[in-house]
Amino acid sequence: MPDIQRDPARLRATFSSDLTNVDSVCTAVQQLLAEHGHPSHFPSKLVLRELLNNAVRHGNRGNHDKTVECTVRITTDSILIDVTDEGEGFAWRERFPPPDDETSILDDEGQLPTSSYGMKILVHYTSNVEFNDKGNRVAVCIDRYPKGGAAMFSVQKEGQQAVLRPAVNIVASEIDVLRTEFKQLLAEGVMELIIDLSDVQMIDSMGLGVLISAHNSLKKAGGTLSVINASKELYNLFRSMRLTQHFSVTSA
Repeated sequence: MPDIQRDPARLRATFSSDLTNVDSVCTAVQQLLAEHGHPSHFPSKLVLRELLNNAVRHGNRGNHDKTVECTVRITTDSILIDVTDEGEGFAWRERFPPPDDETSILDDEGQLPTSSYGMKILVHYTSNVEFNDKGNRVAVCIDRYPKGGAAMFSVQKEGQQAVLRPAVNIVASEIDVLRTEFKQLLAEGVMELIIDLSDVQMIDSMGLGVLISAHNSLKKAGGTLSVINASKELYNLFRSMRLTQHFSVTSA
């Protein structure tokens, strides 16, 4: 089992080169992310797993006598991941960043090497990547929030209950990320979803549609959706659309 040490914003893990240990570390990091409002932060989960798998399989070559060290730290704006293995390293300068044109990295048989995808993941999902000279240590920085601004929402999850608090208006230009988050929470087994509208001033028809869709999915699974802290205007909107007959809506 991995040796995992925790503090409120940091996790450090040391483990032998066994892929089952990767699963354990990823689960622990998932809990850390959830405590900071990111239970389904896809980029960090994907990059972390990619780095740990590479350290076990390619760095230490599956040698159980060799260890992997991993540190995950959460700052105001970023998620920082640092992974070190005990392998010989690799010539990362020749492979990172990968070329944009996939045909330029085909192997001798004209096939795209599977290892190329790992490098492309790092480019696509991180804002910064740094290798040590040897190539057996990599540190990456991942943005906590979408490009271009502050958090679109925060999530507090406990068991099968989740409280989601949007920080933006629930309107057509903003709903894609919220829709994805709703689907992810449902996939994670959330049965009681509470939408806190404390910071929301406007909801348009498409925003209402996303909430109705979440309600329908929860109801089908035996769960519930409720809306809290709606402004007077938003509460009247829900009531005039008769949505209060389908799920609970309370005003601030």
